Amino acid sequence: MLNLCINRGSVTRQDCSWTLQTLDRLSSEIAHTPTAVVFTDFNRNNVALECRNGTWVVSGVFDLMECHHGDPVATASRQFALLLEEDVRLAEVFLQAYASQMPNEPNLSKRLQRGLIHDRLLNWDYFTRPEHNSLPTVPGQTLKDWLNSYLSAPPLVACTIE
Repeated sequence: MLNLCINRGSVTRQDCSWTLQTLDRLSSEIAHTPTAVVFTDFNRNNVALECRNGTWVVSGVFDLMECHHGDPVATASRQFALLLEEDVRLAEVFLQAYASQMPNEPNLSKRLQRGLIHDRLLNWDYFTRPEHNSLPTVPGQTLKDWLNSYLSAPPLVACTIE
C-alpha cells in the first residue's frame, strides 16, 4: 500500500521509511499476540445495538469488506481514531472502557498503535487518491505528521493500558 501511495505522490520515501521503521519497532516490542478476525471498519456507524436485560450489547456488525485475520486489538483502532477526531474525551473514555475489559492483555498500547498505523494507512491511501482528495489534514501535512497526531494523542499516551 505504501508503494502505491509513493507512486501516486501522496507519501514521500522518508514517510514510507519512518512508517516501516515504526511498525518494525512496535512489532519487535510486542510478544506473540493472539489472532482473530479483525473488523477493520468497526465503529458506531457499522453496528446494531440491542438492549438486553437493561444492558446495551452489539447485536450485529456491518461492512465487513476490510476484515482480515490478525491482532484482535486492531478492531478498536478505527473507532478510537474516529472518536479522537470528534472529541478527545470520548476517545479517552473509549480506551479506558476497552482496556478495563482486557486487564491482562500484554502490550495493549503498542498493539493499538500498530493497529492505528494500519487503519490510518488505509484511510490515507483512500482519501488521498485524486478522485477523493478529501482527507481531513492540514495542507502540506505529511503522512508521518498525520500518523503522529493519532499515535501521540493524549488518551493513548496517558491511558495506562499496559
